[in-house]
Amino acid sequence: MNKIYACEIEGKKYVAIHELLVWNMYKVVGHDTMSTTPSRGVKMSDCRVWECEDANRMAKQYLELKAFLYAL
Repeated sequence: MNKIYACEIEGKKYVAIHELLVWNMYKVVGHDTMSTTPSRGVKMSDCRVWECEDANRMAKQYLELKAFLYAL
């Protein structure tokens, strides 16, 4: 089970997903859209973190797509 949180640092919003023993941060690029490439240089310890239904929805869509592509 992946842990999913919303994260904000210096006014920029991210979706934080705990995958394969590491936190990956994905930048929110629209009202309900996130980048599919992890952001580099963003540390979980630098972020203000909270649980958010929008972040969960965006991350679950991404994780479902990722699982489907790996299955091919």
